[in-house]
Amino acid sequence: MARLGLCCTFRDAPIKFRTTTARYVSTLARAARPRFLNELAMHNADALAQAITWCAGHGIGAFRVNSGVLPMYTHPTVGWKLDSATGRGVAAALQRAGALARAAEIRLSFHPDQFVVPGSLTPRVVDASLTELEYMGEVATLIGAEQLTIHG
Repeated sequence: MARLGLCCTFRDAPIKFRTTTARYVSTLARAARPRFLNELAMHNADALAQAITWCAGHGIGAFRVNSGVLPMYTHPTVGWKLDSATGRGVAAALQRAGALARAAEIRLSFHPDQFVVPGSLTPRVVDASLTELEYMGEVATLIGAEQLTIHG
């Protein structure tokens, strides 16, 4: 039996994933950065749960999670970690979204952004790519994603 899937974003449904730029985050006071990034990540974890619920209600059996679900997570200067004080609530919210997907039998997957090139000849690009893939693996574990599609 064929399983229809949906990719990352919604045009008509009121489900929106938020993002930001390193430039904007760097304008915030250092003490405000974790709170701001946590707010975005919690919003996105909730949006993921909404997306899964929407898919379940519309006969969609697979959903590709946006690789930016945790904005700035791997950024070298403004990045953050789920094991930080502000990140623990986000991890729990992602686990709840994953439980929703499993209960609805919706397969979750990831597809890295185009800048993820682990086969690059440039060591800096390889290192950044591996960091990004490790991040995706961390999130995939939390939500129970079955697949990470990498193009070489």
